[in-house]
Amino acid sequence: MKIIPLLKPKITSIRILFKNAFEKEFNDLFGKNGELLSTISLGDTRLILGNISLKLKNIIQDKTNINDYSTWFSSTFRQQNLGFDEKLLVLHSLRLPKRITIRGHDENDYRFLVKADEDIRQDQRIEALFSIMNDLYDNDPNCNQSNSAHIAVRIYKVN
Repeated sequence: MKIIPLLKPKITSIRILFKNAFEKEFNDLFGKNGELLSTISLGDTRLILGNISLKLKNIIQDKTNINDYSTWFSSTFRQQNLGFDEKLLVLHSLRLPKRITIRGHDENDYRFLVKADEDIRQDQRIEALFSIMNDLYDNDPNCNQSNSAHIAVRIYKVN
């Protein structure tokens, strides 16, 4: 049996700055292992988190390099965009979303659905529903017969 050692994740500069800025404050407020959490009121928690949010904005405002946030992402993901497809597909719905296609250097087309001035939470829920429907279709013997067309709803990732 071969034993593979576990690699300790590299600490990024954002994580180091966060730890240095908040470790003592968190330990004082919440206890070293969170034992004081139950003694803090909801109002105090909101105030504490608001202060932390302001401090965090100051920490990350100058951090624009991907290596500051992730040590593995920038070294593994090297997709380059060669350009955009010249055709834009306007989908027929209330907000008229546009589908753009970006051509990658790996000869793949990456399609994105772009919607403007809209809250996307409802879209996230609908896409989750479509994903569940696809799972149900895949597991239903009537929908998954070899002599019938494969039934599936096209889904998009919502960001």
